[in-house]
Amino acid sequence: MMHPLSSEQVGGAALGRKPEVASRRRAAVLGALVWALSGCGATRAPAPSRQLPAPAATTLSPDARATVLVAADALAVAALTDAAAAASLRRMLTDALGPADADFAWAWRLARAEFLCSRRAGDRAGQAAAAERGVVWARQALRRDAQRVEGHYYLALCLGQLAEARSKLGLVKPMEAAAKQAAALDPRYDGAGPLVFLGKLYLTAPGWPLSLGDVERAVATLQRALALDPRPLTRLFLAQALAEDDQREAAAGELQQVLAASPALEPRWRAEAERLRQKLGLAVRDPAP
Repeated sequence: MMHPLSSEQVGGAALGRKPEVASRRRAAVLGALVWALSGCGATRAPAPSRQLPAPAATTLSPDARATVLVAADALAVAALTDAAAAASLRRMLTDALGPADADFAWAWRLARAEFLCSRRAGDRAGQAAAAERGVVWARQALRRDAQRVEGHYYLALCLGQLAEARSKLGLVKPMEAAAKQAAALDPRYDGAGPLVFLGKLYLTAPGWPLSLGDVERAVATLQRALALDPRPLTRLFLAQALAEDDQREAAAGELQQVLAASPALEPRWRAEAERLRQKLGLAVRDPAP
C-alpha cells in the first residue's frame, strides 16, 4: 500500500491536524491488514542464512520454472483469505527453489508468500517469524531490481506485519519509505495498494511528535487511491479517515457506498463498516427489493 504525494513533516503545524483530532488517542491503532502499530523501538532484518531455505539440489528448467510461477500467482489469490493456501504457496516456492532461481521474480513472490502467511498466522510469534522471512526476501528482490515496485511494496507490507507482531513503532518510518517508493514506481499496483497502505498508516499511526500520523494526509492519500482504483475496502478506509477528520457528511456518503457493497468485504471489514455506521448514527437501510 507507499509513494510521494506530500511534503515531509517539519513540525506540529505542518501536520495539518486539527487540535481536537490531534488530542485523540492513536496508540491503540487498528489492526488494519498489516498496519496496526504500537510500542516503540526498531528492528534489523534477520540474517538471510538463518531465514532463507536451503537451495534445492537441482535448478528448474525454464518451462518448469514458469509453470511454478504461474501457479504461485494463482494460489496467491486464494491465500488472501485462506491460511492453508498461504502455507501451500510458501511450500510451493521454497520446495522448488533452485540455486539459480532466487532471482527477482522468485524473491518478491516469496516475500508475498511470507506476508500472506504472516497475515494468517495463529499467534504473534508465527506472524513475526513469517514477516521476518518476508523482509529478507523483499530486500533480496530489491538487490536484484530496485526499479520494480514489488520489492518495495512487499517490504512495506512485511515490515508492517513485523511492527504489529513486535509492537515496534520504530518501523513506521521504514514502512513509509518503502511504500512511498512503491507508489512512486507504480501507484496503481495491487489495487493502488501502495497508496492505500500509506493512507491507512497516516490514519492509524500516532501523530507528531511520536510518529507520522496525520489524518488530513490520510484523507488526501486515500482519495488519490480511490480515484485510481475504487475498491470497497479503500472507500471504507477513506470513510474512517473523513470521520476522524470530523467530515461527518462526507464520511457518511462514502460509508453508504461501502455498505451497499458490503458482501464484497471480508467479515472483519464488514464489522468495521458497521461500527462506523453506528458511530455516525446512520440508519440501517432496508435491502433493495
